[in-house]
Amino acid sequence: MFKTKEIIPGYSLLIMLICFFLISSVPAQTPPQGGDKWIEAIKASMGMPGMEDPGLLNLVKAFENFNSLEVMKSTKTLDEIRKNGWRKPYPEIESLLVSQKTALEYAYACGAGPKVQFPDLGANIRSPFPNFLAVEGFIKLMNANARRYESQGDLPGAIQRLILTARFTNQFSSENAYLIQQLISLSGVSTSLETLQEVLRNPSITPQIAQKTGADLFELEKGVEKGMVNGMKGEGRIFVEGFKKALEEKGKLTPPFDRAGNPQEVIQKIEQVWSEQVNLVEKPYWEIRKEDSSKISDMAKSIHQSFTIPNFMECKTRHTIMMARLRLCMTLCALKMNKPDLAATFQDPFTGKPLSIAADRIYSFGPDKADQKGQLDYNPKNGTVSPGDIFVMK
Repeated sequence: MFKTKEIIPGYSLLIMLICFFLISSVPAQTPPQGGDKWIEAIKASMGMPGMEDPGLLNLVKAFENFNSLEVMKSTKTLDEIRKNGWRKPYPEIESLLVSQKTALEYAYACGAGPKVQFPDLGANIRSPFPNFLAVEGFIKLMNANARRYESQGDLPGAIQRLILTARFTNQFSSENAYLIQQLISLSGVSTSLETLQEVLRNPSITPQIAQKTGADLFELEKGVEKGMVNGMKGEGRIFVEGFKKALEEKGKLTPPFDRAGNPQEVIQKIEQVWSEQVNLVEKPYWEIRKEDSSKISDMAKSIHQSFTIPNFMECKTRHTIMMARLRLCMTLCALKMNKPDLAATFQDPFTGKPLSIAADRIYSFGPDKADQKGQLDYNPKNGTVSPGDIFVMK
């Protein structure tokens, strides 16, 4: 295993669906707000006892100095650089990196620090959440910056910035916030790891660089492994507290749950549904059966026919895709260190078996858990659970 001393795909539709669920399914109150209100809520909480967190201050400063509108004008170019590298002059992106230098410095500082103590913004349904498009633009800019370092021959600098970008977005992960915030965090980590896969293919990666990167990824893994479960626990708590608050303030649940029976019993059943969801997502991917999810859906319908819950298996699958990319990067590092035995130990999070190592590529079976020999590229646009392997070329 790596020793610390020796040596973070498109989510827009899913996030919009979760956002719709939050607004339409919780007790009728003011819906959550995104963007600047999220930062304002964090700033307000930082004046409270026990919230003197320098990492949180760096996060706030990063977004206060970030010009999302300016960055979003160049999103296509940033995506091109992220995927293909900094292969030609990009004067407009160079200018962008200069203008956003302060925001980037705060973001890297936040990523370099310990896990932030996120404020309990989920105490009621009025709590805000991050602006997904702004975060997405920030992550693409940070990824493009890393590829610029790569083009200049500074591979350690490029890799360090990608690791810090993953750690920065993982700071959003918290039980004290909506699941949508966890999904935004997951998207940023997965995007950064996908970019790191490409950088690690650089033939100039030395065993020493690979070892250092492997150790950093090992530490990152400990921070992201339980993120989705924690996010679900927080979402469930917020959801149930919304019902309890409605009952306390109005003496009854909001329609149609006011006709579902004894209010306290209804809330207990809702808590049970959420507990079953968390238990399901805590299982390894390969142990989850389709009927398990159907059973939970039936439990929800038994409370009231109109009670639908978010497709948490969609969340689980996307989190497992992120874990697969992380393990692919770790395997690639081991091979760059000339340690094939170590490379063979990394588990495919979809099957529980070692990742597959072919002559020219390393691959995970992907969500369908079928071996395509690394020849069919998994594409979530074909469906979250669709044929294809998640792979990286050596």
